[in-house]
Amino acid sequence: MSPEIPAQTPPAESAGASGARAPSPPPAASETGATAGVQPSPRRPSLWERLRASDKQWPWKAAVRLLQCVAAAVGIACSGYVLANLANFDRLTVPRRNGENELFVAFFALSFIWGAADLLVRFLRRYSRPLHPLLVLIVDFCFCCVILYLAAIVVSSVLTVREFANDPNGLRFWRTGSAEGPYKQDSSGVWVYTGGSRRCTPAFADCAAQDAAVNAAWGQQPLRFALAIVIAVMVLVAGLCHFVLGVWAAVDFYARRKRKTRALMSGYQPVYVPAQMPVQMQPMQPVQGPYDKQIPGHQAPMPQYGYGEYGQPAQQVQQAQQRQHWQHGQAAMGSRYA
Repeated sequence: MSPEIPAQTPPAESAGASGARAPSPPPAASETGATAGVQPSPRRPSLWERLRASDKQWPWKAAVRLLQCVAAAVGIACSGYVLANLANFDRLTVPRRNGENELFVAFFALSFIWGAADLLVRFLRRYSRPLHPLLVLIVDFCFCCVILYLAAIVVSSVLTVREFANDPNGLRFWRTGSAEGPYKQDSSGVWVYTGGSRRCTPAFADCAAQDAAVNAAWGQQPLRFALAIVIAVMVLVAGLCHFVLGVWAAVDFYARRKRKTRALMSGYQPVYVPAQMPVQMQPMQPVQGPYDKQIPGHQAPMPQYGYGEYGQPAQQVQQAQQRQHWQHGQAAMGSRYA
């Protein structure tokens, strides 16, 4: 019988080897969800950061635009009060017509709407980008042109209200080219017409209404003068704001165009095209006739050509020269092979 072989047991592995071969346990569900989840969104920049990124000078521009809106609001209030509560002086040049106050109301209203729209766009637009500087330049320049006309009107209005009833010869006002008056002030402070027979201004129902309007203008002169001063100041302040913002917009528009040009030129890659080399032209060899062949070592004279009486080549001279040239060639060949 064969000897019985004892059962062999596998060798024990070391702790380091078993640890290296052992598969790592799967990660926990909570850890997997934390790492594989959506990355947190970046922090949205604040309003101050967006405004600063879009325009570094935005606080000054917003302050000037806000000052323009305040001046327009005050001008609307003063002009509207004159139209609503003070006497109507249509067709009277003293103290100017209410139609001019209507112009002031329209101007201040448009100026306020434009300023408010500019501020709202700057603060509420996406990324807080302001209006295009070219648009701001055009609109503010138009306002400046209108202000030149309104400034002349408002200065004339202030001077007229101030000079109301300062004539020592009596109060007079003008209607459609003719003077009305004079009015004299009695002891009670009422202005009375002292010009004898008259025709009342068609703007009023009768002469009593005209006299009442003159006395109302006299009683409202201090308030009207103060409001005229305020309106004049607001027109000048609004005009100055429009001018400053218009010049600022022109500078911004120039800088914007310059930045775009630099960005375009920085991304431009020049393309180099190799230039073609010029082809070397081989010099053309003159066509040699049977008599033009030269023998090495012998310089044959060039044939000479003559001209006859009427410009025709002398055939005889030419043939003689060719014959002489051929004889020289034959003599040279004979001496060479002798």
